[in-house]
Amino acid sequence: AEYMGESAPCLCVTCVCARMDATSDMFARYTIWKSHIPYLYDFFLNHNLEWPSGASRWGAHLYSSDTILKQQIFFSNRTDGEFNQSTRTWQGYPALLLLAEAEVPLARVTVDRKLGQFSEQSKSAHVNIVKRIVHPGDVNCIRVWSHNPNIVATHSDSPLVYMWNTETQPNRQSRSGADVSEPELTLAGHDGVADYALDFARTGPFIASGGRDKKVLVWGLQDYQSHLNMQEAPSNKRRLLDRCLQPRFVFQGHTATVEDVRFHPEDERVLCSVGDDRAIMIWDVRQATAAVKMAKMHSHDINCVDWCVANSNQLATGSSDKSIKIVDIRKTSVLQTLKGHGGGVTTVQWAPSSDRYLASSGEDTYINIWDLQGSGGSQVIFQHAGHRTPIVDFQWNPKNPWLFTSTSDDSVHAELGGGTLQIWRPSDLIYRQEEEVLMELTNHLKAAEKEAALAHHDATAEAKAVTSVPQTADENEDENTNSSTV
Repeated sequence: AEYMGESAPCLCVTCVCARMDATSDMFARYTIWKSHIPYLYDFFLNHNLEWPSGASRWGAHLYSSDTILKQQIFFSNRTDGEFNQSTRTWQGYPALLLLAEAEVPLARVTVDRKLGQFSEQSKSAHVNIVKRIVHPGDVNCIRVWSHNPNIVATHSDSPLVYMWNTETQPNRQSRSGADVSEPELTLAGHDGVADYALDFARTGPFIASGGRDKKVLVWGLQDYQSHLNMQEAPSNKRRLLDRCLQPRFVFQGHTATVEDVRFHPEDERVLCSVGDDRAIMIWDVRQATAAVKMAKMHSHDINCVDWCVANSNQLATGSSDKSIKIVDIRKTSVLQTLKGHGGGVTTVQWAPSSDRYLASSGEDTYINIWDLQGSGGSQVIFQHAGHRTPIVDFQWNPKNPWLFTSTSDDSVHAELGGGTLQIWRPSDLIYRQEEEVLMELTNHLKAAEKEAALAHHDATAEAKAVTSVPQTADENEDENTNSSTV
């Protein structure tokens, strides 16, 4: 807490007991949630991580069949080792960028009774790690380039952004004292640590970053695309600075740390940034200053922002004030304020192809899915409560609607272990149209009643057939004997 510039937690009996009570309540809620998994989810997977994780992201789609989807997932681990910047080696076990392959049943394939049957301390057989990259520092953020999902960018506790071709990078072992893997490209330009703010443009070869130096930087990757896609990994003999790229654009206007950046979904020349100064800024690379500035939209730091793909006039922002704002950038006004988290909002994400649904995570350990166009107004239609500690990252699947991945850092509770990676899909009965769901349930009820009536008819017919069978002489003699005995 002191390192982060925060006050240390109070150790008086009252405060310690209060925190213990809150932990007990959390475990009680989790137990209730786990018992309801078969009713809430179409699919659920829990994968225990040996070390805490700071980020996760969907990777390349590998294949699909009639029953199963196989897709890559990137995630990180944060160990107790220390990275020596001067020698570029780890003392102790290194932090890793991990590439895994996950097998996920398609909708309505999983047997419901098996959904809640898992151990929190076990690794799922459906998640297989296929590559380990020794990272120069802890991984705080992972972003996947939509033009080539093998190319990822990472943020660490440094001013640099690292870019990796995960297809050609060699698979490394997690051993003490390991040398770091060499990235294909390093992006420089920040004057201070850049922790989290990172985004690729959808429509062009650009990447943006924000940091504690209050700057927003944009790099052009046009001249380096062939280098990033090269079929051989960079040699460890080549120095890192030989492949260092300076920013093409530098934007200054924030007065505090830039926490998140997002490119316009249809124009790589426009991007948005938010920060601890509570300001939302829209930048255009054709202008030196912010094209739009919306100040004091929240009462506390703004932690995250997302641009709606289905409606590029709308932004969503999440703040430490526990609220979410839906903003119209044309009018620079707030359309809606959503309140449903018990702690600061850490991530917001629109559904990949809809302006109706929005997902958010918070320090309260929950992921809320909002329906912004419901008949009763905006409301939470689903709450994922599978994590027992604050969620560090989550993402909608870009290609498979309503499939999510989420990650939590469980190291705050020693009994929970390192971290948890989960893959889950809510039951479609929750988000489909009410009339459609009621019709399906009615048809199921009618089919069940018809099946029960047929079973009853068959049982009655069988009973009649048994009673109508003529008795033999021996059976009559036995019956008379039994009657005399009675």
